[in-house]
Amino acid sequence: MKTYTLITLFVLSMGMLHAQEKQEYEERIKKEEMPTQAISLVSPYLEEVRRLRYYHEVDGTSESFEIKFKKEGTHFSVEFSPEGVLEDVEVRWEFDSLSEAVQKLMETYLDKNTDRWRIEKIQRQYVAGTDPSKSLADAVALSEEINYNFECIITTKTNGKVTRYEMLFDTNGTWLNSRKILRRSYDFILF
Repeated sequence: MKTYTLITLFVLSMGMLHAQEKQEYEERIKKEEMPTQAISLVSPYLEEVRRLRYYHEVDGTSESFEIKFKKEGTHFSVEFSPEGVLEDVEVRWEFDSLSEAVQKLMETYLDKNTDRWRIEKIQRQYVAGTDPSKSLADAVALSEEINYNFECIITTKTNGKVTRYEMLFDTNGTWLNSRKILRRSYDFILF
């Protein structure tokens, strides 16, 4: 009986255990610290934006730079490599604005792999194509004609354990991958 219980627990937890880990550190920086190529590529899209911010991000072994802004009520995050090459554009999205078919597929995956779940944030992620200026223009215009995924921050509860994940779903709502979000250490707080 003990072996059967262990095997059952192992199989049930496989859906979420195969996730990679995400330990991201983001620091606000000045415009002058951004890669020059990134600034020149995104500059045409920064007219009449609000909340313009620049960030340096380290995620495990990778490093990137982000420009975040709000334009016409929509939040954008444009990510670049350290060399200034466009990597992706993320646009804040609402679950209710997804098609019913996409919502259903995402819900089915989450219901099957967790006891409970809650979506904290969804971003429509446009992955840069061969022509970065076209990819950026299409993403800022919220074009339906370029490839995109949905990047979600989801809190789950499975077997009594609460865990946060960054999950990636394709355009149709099919699960692609997950990364467990590790909480930042608060050891630096002095008492």
